[in-house]
Amino acid sequence: CPSNPSCFCAIDSVASLASIRPAGPCPVATPQPLSVSILIATSIFTAAVAEVFMPSFKPFFEGATGKAPYDYQARLAGGDDGVRCESQLISIPTGLGKTAAVVLAWLWNRVVRGDDSWPRRLVYCLPMRALVEQTRDEVTKWIANVLKSADSLPLSTEARERLEWLVAHSPIILMGGEENDPARRVWDIHPERPAILIGTQDMLLSRALNRGYGVGRARWPMHFGLLNNDALWVLDDT
Repeated sequence: CPSNPSCFCAIDSVASLASIRPAGPCPVATPQPLSVSILIATSIFTAAVAEVFMPSFKPFFEGATGKAPYDYQARLAGGDDGVRCESQLISIPTGLGKTAAVVLAWLWNRVVRGDDSWPRRLVYCLPMRALVEQTRDEVTKWIANVLKSADSLPLSTEARERLEWLVAHSPIILMGGEENDPARRVWDIHPERPAILIGTQDMLLSRALNRGYGVGRARWPMHFGLLNNDALWVLDDT
C-alpha cells in the first residue's frame, strides 16, 4: 500500500495477514487483496534470495576438485537440492572418487547448505597411516578450493564462515606419532563447530570406546561423547 507503510508490518503468518487493516487512507478496497499481494511478494523475494545464495552442486564439486562429479557422487550428495543423511554402503572400484564423494557430500549438505540432518563432525576411519596422510592432503585441498571459489559459486555469509573455520581448524589427524598444530588440537572444546577428523582405526575406535590412545584420561569422556554423538563415521577399506 504506497500511502500507508504500516500495511506491511505483520507478515508472520496467513492469520496475521488476514487481520491487517490500513491505518490511514489506502487505495486498496478490502484487506484480502492486500494480504494476497504481500504474501506473493514475500514468497517471491524469499525464493530470489535463496536462489542467489544457493549454488549448484556441479560447480561446487568442480571448484573443489577441478573435475565434474560422476553420477553416483551427485546422487550421494542429493544434487542441487541436497538429501537427508542416511547410513549407506558404497561399493565403487578403486580410483573412482569414493573419498571425494563422501567428504564433499558432507561438505555440501552440512557446511554449504546448512542442513542439520547431517552430523556436525565427519569422522574418517582408515586402516593405514599412508591412507590417513593421503586423505588429509586431499581434504585440505578441497576445503581450501571451495573457500577460494566462494564468490563465483556463490556462497552465503554463513557458509563462508563455516568454511573459514574448517580451513583453519580441520582436518584433525588422529594417528600415532602425529601432532596437530595448536588450532587443531582444541577441536574437542568446540563441540558446536563443524570438524573433519581423519585417523587410524586404533586411535579413533579407542576414543569411541572411552579409552583414547595417546590422550590424557581426563579427556577420554570428551572424545567419547563427541565421537558417539552428532558424528558421521566413514569406514573406508576396513
